Amino acid sequence: MSYLICNMCEIYYEINSDFDFNTLKTCEKCNRELKYYSNFDEYYTEKNSGIKKENAFKSLILMITDVFIRLYSKKNRDIKEANTINENKIKSIRKENSTTNYFKKLPEGHFILNNLRIQDRKLKIDHVVIGPIGIFLIHLKNSNGHYIINDNEWLNDKGKITGNMLENPQQVKLNAIEFKRFLDSKNLNIDYLLINSIVAFSNRNFTVRKMPRAYNVMRVEEISNFITNSKTKMDMGTITEAVLLLEPYCGGVTRS
Repeated sequence: MSYLICNMCEIYYEINSDFDFNTLKTCEKCNRELKYYSNFDEYYTEKNSGIKKENAFKSLILMITDVFIRLYSKKNRDIKEANTINENKIKSIRKENSTTNYFKKLPEGHFILNNLRIQDRKLKIDHVVIGPIGIFLIHLKNSNGHYIINDNEWLNDKGKITGNMLENPQQVKLNAIEFKRFLDSKNLNIDYLLINSIVAFSNRNFTVRKMPRAYNVMRVEEISNFITNSKTKMDMGTITEAVLLLEPYCGGVTRS
């Protein structure tokens, strides 16, 4: 006995040898096309084969999905581990005052990088303070002579322009420029407005007639207040990146 069967509804119609196929083409229930089978064994063999293919396809999809889940999970773990390493590295920096007293009044959250040296940039900066208010490049002036600062002119007590590298205002400006270029070369894009240069005297033997435009001059005990009262802002992610980038080039790092 032959049959016309609806694979969707599993309704079947018995047919004989003189059956006119034009009289019955679609299922009376779902209106889908009927398929001819010479016997039920043929129908069930095809059906089981289809189920096996479907199951095989589902297994393949599940396997691919599992691979993607594993890869995604691994990537997240790697990112999380990297972030944890960075956080632990930041936390490992001792929370103490710098060896110098003039950073004691800095509020919590500032990092003091001492003796920054980047040879290929010819950068030598005594201290770099990095915190929520920006980055401060601090050049110390420990000599005893009296200096008169008139914008970009540095005069000694005899009225002559000084020639020492640290006393040369051009070098202070170049340090800031090279510092910014170094950050850019390491794909750390920090606005130039967030980078501040300071020349700090450890004594009172200087007179400022006109403050330079490219940097600030002050006594070392004024540094903390100057930094605290600055108006710029820098996010914690950028602070962390900057500290981790510059740490290998420093003689030590402390945290306020």
